[in-house]
Formats: sequence, C-alpha cells, structure tokens
Amino acid sequence: DKERAMQVQINAVRWLQSQATNGDASAQCSLGLHYLSGQGCETNPEQAIYWLQKSAAQGYIEASNKLASLQK
Repeated sequence: DKERAMQVQINAVRWLQSQATNGDASAQCSLGLHYLSGQGCETNPEQAIYWLQKSAAQGYIEASNKLASLQK
C-alpha cells in the first residue's frame, strides 16, 4: 500500500544519509537523487546538488552526468 511504500522510501533515505556521510559515493549520488525527486524526504535542490557534487568529486560518473544535466 501507499503508506508502506512511503515508509520504505523514508527508511532508504535515512540509510543513504548514514552511508553518504561515511563517504560512500554511490549513496551520496542516490541521496542526491532522492532530494531532487522528493522520494522519502522533502524536495531540496541545495542538498541534492551538495551530495551529487560530493559523489562526483569521488569520480562517480552517474553523479557527474546528473549534475551536467541539471546545468542545462
């Protein structure tokens, strides 16, 4: 159901937050995408870009590509 799906997204964001804070480039990218889409959290473009930039700085291509597409 919808309530359950929402809780799963919220839990995913919490988990990603801890992994991203520990320097996991994949989690940083995913967290940034969650902040862009507002899945499991409030939409927050500043936080999205912050985490995508941290991920891209570690050479994570998906994050670099997303940042490039946002600048168009």
